This record gives sequence, C-alpha cells and structure tokens, in this order.
Amino acid sequence: MIAAVLIGVLVVLVGWGWSPVARRPADDTSRADTGTTENDPIERRRPRRRERPVDPVELAAWCDALARAVRGGTTVRGAFTQVEPPDSIVAHHRHVALALERGAPLGTALDIPPPVPTHLDLVLVVLRSLALHGGPSSEPLDRAAAALRQRAAIIGERRSQSAQAQLSAIVMTLLPSVLLAVLLATSTGVREAVASPAGATVVGIGAVANAVGWWWMRRLIHGRSAW
Repeated sequence: MIAAVLIGVLVVLVGWGWSPVARRPADDTSRADTGTTENDPIERRRPRRRERPVDPVELAAWCDALARAVRGGTTVRGAFTQVEPPDSIVAHHRHVALALERGAPLGTALDIPPPVPTHLDLVLVVLRSLALHGGPSSEPLDRAAAALRQRAAIIGERRSQSAQAQLSAIVMTLLPSVLLAVLLATSTGVREAVASPAGATVVGIGAVANAVGWWWMRRLIHGRSAW
C-alpha cells in the first residue's frame, strides 16, 4: 500500500517537473487590425494563432537593417516602412504603418497602445527619440542592437543555469523516493518498519516535505524575470 502511494507521488512529481512552464500570453493586436471581436461567430470558430515571443536577436538584426538604410540616405520614416520587420512584431509594425499611411507623424505613430512586448519597447524609445529630436540616426540604432544582443546573451546564460538547477532539483526530489522504493522491495526489515504506524507517519511526513521542497525549488528556478 505504502509502495503504491510512493509510486503515485513519484509519477505526479515527474509529470509536474516536465510539464511546460506557463508563460504570459503574447500581446494580441491582430484582432484590433481586422476589426473582429470575441462575439463574432466567425472569430470564435477560427483557431487562434499564438504569436511568437519577441526575440531580442531578431530585433537586433532589424535595428542593424534600419541603421544600414539610414546610412544609405533613407529617412527614419522611410527605413521603418521599407525594412521588413521580424515575424514576432509584424502586428505592431502594421499598426504603426497604418498610422503613417493615414498621415500621422512617426513620433505619434510609434505610440503603440500598451502592453508593449518586452525588448520592442527599447527599439520604440530609440525610434521615437530619433523622430522627435532628429540628429544622427545610425549610431543610436547600432547601440540599441548591441544592447539587445547583450540582453540575449544574459537570457541564454540564465536559461542554462536554470536548466542545471532544474536537473539538480529533479535528482534531489526523486533520489530519496527511489531509494525507499528499492529498500521496500529488497528488505523485509524496512517493509516491517514502514508498515508500523510510526514508520508510516515518518514516510508520510517525508513525502510531504519532499513535495514542498520540490514546489519551492520550482518557484525559485522559474521565478519572474525582468526580461
């Protein structure tokens, strides 16, 4: 009986550990562009396509392309409309391009309604500053690209360390339970001790403490990040 309970706890912990971590949904601006709402029966039948998270490396490459266009003699407004944006910000780029087509200045068109995706806010601040204050445009875009690549490097290092910590948490959580299961299967004395009221109580307390420790380690590993 106790062995079955331990096996069930192991299955739950392993399933919890390998389940994907919930992420914040991407900004849904496509419906605002098409004019549909959740009450539209066609929109309800249409499967929603999850937008890609904004990749700082792709944004950095986009900033490089904008800087090259500006150095070639194109204005910031012209570079914004001519250079193809990354797929992750197509909806936001379309919002700004539509405002520009309607005659809005670039600084006003760049005021995207919140929430603005992470990393894109940095690029918008640089473009808005260039549109409002002028001056050399290629150097700020190059610096924005460098900052985005530095962010990407930090995020990659953080993910690597998080994966190592998660593996350690799995080993520390499963090892006591696996060891107890092996002892229950091979030792009569351990089975008799665990079958006693005191032994069953100790095993139950240990299982609860193990589960709480697993939950706490997951909370530390997958805590909120500024990026």
